[in-house]
Amino acid sequence: FIIGATHFTKRLPNHKIIEICKGIKQPIVLVGGKDVKANAGLIAKAIGDKIVNLCGAINLDESIFILSKAEKVIGFDTGLTHISGAFDRPLVSIWGGTTPELLGVQPYHISNSYMASVDLDCRPCSKFGLEKCPLGHFKCMENINTERIVNYVNLQ
Repeated sequence: FIIGATHFTKRLPNHKIIEICKGIKQPIVLVGGKDVKANAGLIAKAIGDKIVNLCGAINLDESIFILSKAEKVIGFDTGLTHISGAFDRPLVSIWGGTTPELLGVQPYHISNSYMASVDLDCRPCSKFGLEKCPLGHFKCMENINTERIVNYVNLQ
């Protein structure tokens, strides 16, 4: 589970990540940089033993290697998620304030992917992400259907 992204509007809130992780049957590896290390610690504490938290503990090359060996990948609109598409693993990409159509970064030649997003008039609010929701509600991520993500991951 890639939990990092440069901008706030590209990141799912911790409570939503925890909902997803609680529903997934398999062990989960958290991947991300030092900037999400504290978040990852909170998520790992909430989930327990089925989480391996590598956020801030490994470099980019090691993160890519981990993703290349993953059975499935979940991530946001961020470089590691797009890179993981090269390995043709089942991929869930979660889209908040940005949209794949605007950037042209839909999963490329992946045989099995699910793009989770919410249809809102205010989406996209930016091409590359923002540090806060311009309208203050962050519905693009708060309203993500975590049950659909869990079902997709558990059925693959």
